[in-house]
Amino acid sequence: MKIFQMKIFSMTTYAISEFGPLLTLPQLKEIDKIKSTFIKRLLGLHISSSSTLALKLINEETITNDIVLKFPGIFNSAILEQYNTFRNDGNTNFNAEQYQLGPAFQSSSWKRSGQRHRHLATRTTSHGFHFKLCENKSYHDPCIDCICRFCLQPAKNRYHALVCDKCPTISTLSSQ
Repeated sequence: MKIFQMKIFSMTTYAISEFGPLLTLPQLKEIDKIKSTFIKRLLGLHISSSSTLALKLINEETITNDIVLKFPGIFNSAILEQYNTFRNDGNTNFNAEQYQLGPAFQSSSWKRSGQRHRHLATRTTSHGFHFKLCENKSYHDPCIDCICRFCLQPAKNRYHALVCDKCPTISTLSSQ
């Protein structure tokens, strides 16, 4: 994250004292995409993966929160209150999706340098390769109607591949 802080954060906050008080909630959300996109690429996550998940995987805050810490009082307080409500909703959704049960939160070995299979831990936590094992081939979130095509048992959560005896390994699923 040092590269992000040195290069991107400094460019993002250039002249923040001038335009910060004028920013709207949609603009703060757009600014947050800068950091979340950087982190998703770093972790090998799809661009449509949860930004809250990406940030929590490496214990980071949003760039808006970073700006608030570095430049207190820079944003309109009413807009910042709306923003905090938006972020709280994201955290609530994160908890509802039960991402914290994924392998990337169960072990931190994937965070060490030189880990060739880091993407397997992060992607399994993100989606569990559910789309590769569910009989329903259309895009959907795991639900009680999902059936594993390998064991023919219910695959009602994103982490079924980790407990299914008949599923191929995560490494094999990711390369299919």
